[in-house]
Amino acid sequence: MVASDAAAAKEATGPLTPRERRIYDGAPCETFRNVLADATKGEPPEAIDQAINTIRRPDAESPSQWQVCMTMVLRDRAAYRARLVESEAVKQIETFGEAMARVYASTGKLCGSTTAAPVSVTLLAKGPYGVKDGDWDTTWECVGAPLLNAHRFQYQIVVDQKRRSFTITARGYPAGDGKVRTLTRTGKVDGNEVKLGELQRK
Repeated sequence: MVASDAAAAKEATGPLTPRERRIYDGAPCETFRNVLADATKGEPPEAIDQAINTIRRPDAESPSQWQVCMTMVLRDRAAYRARLVESEAVKQIETFGEAMARVYASTGKLCGSTTAAPVSVTLLAKGPYGVKDGDWDTTWECVGAPLLNAHRFQYQIVVDQKRRSFTITARGYPAGDGKVRTLTRTGKVDGNEVKLGELQRK
């Protein structure tokens, strides 16, 4: 592992880049991976999070390299947990998109735009938000409000009737780091059907 790689790994955030993945999966982090695997053998996946900060560095291993490998796996675990949280939004966005397509197929019209539910994304900052009366108002009747007692994302659909297109948006804090992540998926009438675009994250 060259010095530039080590410095970049320490400063970076978010999921590992392809280059970082090759470093972590390669020789530079082999000892770290083996020690971590031995410490968590036969344990559930969540045991990895506890073991990362408690495993002992072999005396022959470079402290700086060990720290870089530890930083990489912590980032990788955080990204994995965020994707698990995001799965709620991914599924719900798909459900809304399918509902828009069904309505258009049966009526020849798109549902209208909705309000944001809940009204403010900051309500989700501390964890799952318990649904309250009025969160899903009448603007959601066309696509159908989700049957959720609590959720981790704010949802909204914006429709452009002239262009016969729409954008479904989910906003939340999947990484638990105080930063809002936004997932979107667009849809557009193409011929006699609605076609959905790929999910986008930012």
